[in-house]
Amino acid sequence: MLFPRLLELFKLFWTFLNVLEHFGERLYIIILLDYKNVYYSK
Repeated sequence: MLFPRLLELFKLFWTFLNVLEHFGERLYIIILLDYKNVYYSK
């Protein structure tokens, strides 16, 4: 009975990682653009 629950937990964790990776990529691009704007505005 433990194994299906573990598998479900793993799937949830994997989905969370994928979402985090996606948002991390977007966030990195936003920060990079923001940094460029600040740098060039001086």
